[in-house]
Amino acid sequence: MQEKYEVIKLRLSEKSYMPTFHDEYYEYLAKKFRTTVKELKSGFSKQKDYYKSLTIPMGKSRIGGSVVDLPPNIEYPHDTCLVAQLNCEEISKYDKLKLLPTKGFIYVFIKNMDIEGVSGIVIYSDADVSQLERVIKNESFWFGTGQLIEGCENLTESFEQRFINEDGEFELGCNTVEDMTRVYGMYTYGVYEGLWLDSEPEVREIVENKNNMILLLEIANDCPEVDGSYSVYINENDLLNRDFSKCIFVHSQS
Repeated sequence: MQEKYEVIKLRLSEKSYMPTFHDEYYEYLAKKFRTTVKELKSGFSKQKDYYKSLTIPMGKSRIGGSVVDLPPNIEYPHDTCLVAQLNCEEISKYDKLKLLPTKGFIYVFIKNMDIEGVSGIVIYSDADVSQLERVIKNESFWFGTGQLIEGCENLTESFEQRFINEDGEFELGCNTVEDMTRVYGMYTYGVYEGLWLDSEPEVREIVENKNNMILLLEIANDCPEVDGSYSVYINENDLLNRDFSKCIFVHSQS
């Protein structure tokens, strides 16, 4: 079994931002969650005020929010929410595995999040920053608040760091929160082929057998209905060939 796994930790800004959505969307949310439009509009006031004063650099890497910079030939995918915009030139400087593109942008969108599973779309463009156009989505429930990626850090992790607690016992999901926002790392999904993994031998076997699956992105989400960690996996050969059409989205509350 591989002893060490390279990780690119994405360091997020302390403050988060959120645009003000249109009235029809607030009315939809009010019905969905049995609250009032007034209460919804008053929520996240700090994030909305911060957004008004924030200048987001074109092409800057970010997690969540409703602000994305797209080249003219790519439309914001219908019925999705932005999970991440990754500037490859920024992040690839920390890529010890030399698998990521060194230019362009990776866009991650969530298409569906419910108890039956999660799905999404990953798009890669080799466009230059000068070609991008800003798009602001006027509705976004999942990952509605955004955070800029202020920097990156190289880390390594092992099975023991990920799954062995302070008492030396196996614990699924142990030690996952601190470095949740990341590129790379071991395969750590708590469910495999519909079955919960609850023993150390099972997890070790799956981790070892999934070495060809690259963790393209892992982040946390605290939305009440679907909180937990979200991971996007891609086959190593697909990543090298810049084929992002078969990415696997998984949600884990472990």
